Amino acid sequence: MDATYENLTAFVRKHGSVTILDTQGRARKLPSGETDVLDVIDKADRFVFEGKWYSRSEFEALMDQL
Repeated sequence: MDATYENLTAFVRKHGSVTILDTQGRARKLPSGETDVLDVIDKADRFVFEGKWYSRSEFEALMDQL
């Protein structure tokens, strides 16, 4: 599953917070319903879920599994 805004917000609603790291290295929380992170999500290359870091491809695979 692609790490799009819609897919990430659905994942957050179901499984809890995800921290994303954009290409400029700024970490941001992704609370459900927040709309100002679209560009950050598109450029994100690292994700943190339950204390573990994932690459974009690893996190997309995780979303498929959960």
